[in-house]
Amino acid sequence: MVTAFVMLLPLTSYAKNVRLWIDGNYVTGDVAPQIVNDRTVVPLRMISESLGLTPVWNEPEQSVTIEAQNISVVFKINDMNYVLNGEMKQMDVAPQIISDRTFVPLRVIAEVFGKKGGLGPKERDCNCGRRICSAG
Repeated sequence: MVTAFVMLLPLTSYAKNVRLWIDGNYVTGDVAPQIVNDRTVVPLRMISESLGLTPVWNEPEQSVTIEAQNISVVFKINDMNYVLNGEMKQMDVAPQIISDRTFVPLRVIAEVFGKKGGLGPKERDCNCGRRICSAG
């Protein structure tokens, strides 16, 4: 058990300074976004609810489904594949549970719902939707 824990440490960076912006608004939650394998992952419930969506957890399958108008997406824990409107897609970081929260890659969840996801103008800022505007 100790060996598994030590091996996971390089994969996950608990970046307490990563900030999440959705459509230009700073969003906080009880668990911060993380960096996993050089990818920004975000708590799925936090980003979903900020976009006005409700994720549904399926305990037996260890999966989360989000549905909105013409979109249905299913993410399964530790599976690099996800299902978007019945079509299998692939991502480069699998959803995982960190601090009892389901985390998914920011870019994937943003693109699924028609947003742009990526890094903001400041290091450790990530955004979903409109760009972050600098004051001044």
